This record gives sequence, structure tokens and C-alpha cells, in this order.
Amino acid sequence: MTKMKIRKLSPYCIPGFKNKPPKNPFHGNPESVNKYLVDVIINVVCDYFSLSQDQIFGKTRVAKIVYARHCAIHLILSIRKMHITKIANILNMHYSSAIYAKDTISENIKVNSFVRATGSYVADDISKLKKLINNKK
Repeated sequence: MTKMKIRKLSPYCIPGFKNKPPKNPFHGNPESVNKYLVDVIINVVCDYFSLSQDQIFGKTRVAKIVYARHCAIHLILSIRKMHITKIANILNMHYSSAIYAKDTISENIKVNSFVRATGSYVADDISKLKKLINNKK
């Protein structure tokens, strides 16, 4: 008995299906997808901590701003799996600072430490930010 090849049909080939598929603006361009999601993540972090984007991209070392920047780095790494040097370039920082931020937030999530600058726990902040990002996508 010979095996027959079965061809999968697109739902748009079915008679009576009149709508055409929506065009994906990011099709074939992974850089634009990364840039869009990074913008969404940074906007959500800025809204959550009530900061401006200039503060996130800036060089200030105020505890609340640094914590928000570290959260943004952790979220970009966990959601997009971008290389750490690309994230550092986007946030105008040295790659070793981005590595330190990733390690610091990861350790604080394991311990669930309390952040005095924001008055909340790290794991709670990260989980709330992830929910907000999923709602914005």
C-alpha cells in the first residue's frame, strides 16, 4: 500500500471564504519585531514606575530609576531572548552593566527581596509587569 501525500489547504482557499488574510507588518523582519516589543516593554515599565523614557535611557543612578531599568532588562531578556549586548546598546549602557542588572534581578526574584525605593517586592513587580505587557501585545 502506498502512502498518499496530503496537502494542507489554507482556509483562504475554501470556497465561500471571502476575506483575505491580514498582512503582517513584521513578516520577514525580526529586527522590527524586536524593536516593537522592546518599545512596548519600555513603555509599560515607564508607566508602571511613573517615569519618562529619558530617565530609563539616561545615566542617572537614582535607586528607583535604576531598579526600573533593571526590570526592563530582565523583561526584555525573558520575553524576547535578545542578546545582552543588543539590549545594552538599546538602553545606552555598557554590556557588563546589563549583565549585572540581569543577575541582580534574577537573584532578587529567587529570594523575593524587598525594594526600599519602590516599597514593593521584586517578584510581585515582575509578575505585574509581565501581565501588563501581555495585555499590551
